[in-house]
Amino acid sequence: MVRADRRARALLAYGRSFGPPQYLQLLVAPDDLQLQAETSNGVELGAKLLELAGLYGEVTGWYKEFTNYIDVGEESYDAIPKIHIWGVESELEWYPSEVFDADFGEPRSTPATRGPAATSWA
Repeated sequence: MVRADRRARALLAYGRSFGPPQYLQLLVAPDDLQLQAETSNGVELGAKLLELAGLYGEVTGWYKEFTNYIDVGEESYDAIPKIHIWGVESELEWYPSEVFDADFGEPRSTPATRGPAATSWA
């Protein structure tokens, strides 16, 4: 993870995976040529906002390439030579209690008592 600022971070990741033939393929494949392993390469790039005026957020873009992709159904499977998938994911949260000095219904402890009974709801 690359740190540009205390409030923002960037992410760059690469992954490679391997998937052996599945049990259904072993039962229905007419020859060994259809029992090739599935492999994939993926890359992910993202940014995260840690706290800015009560806002927290992140956005991530990703891309994945599969070779010999195995799409398994209940009684059959499809071996797809090459497949590409990509997408963007994002999340944004706002906590107003970090900006405004007000009571938003969080539990607070009363100084007179301690223990489980010490928490009251405003």
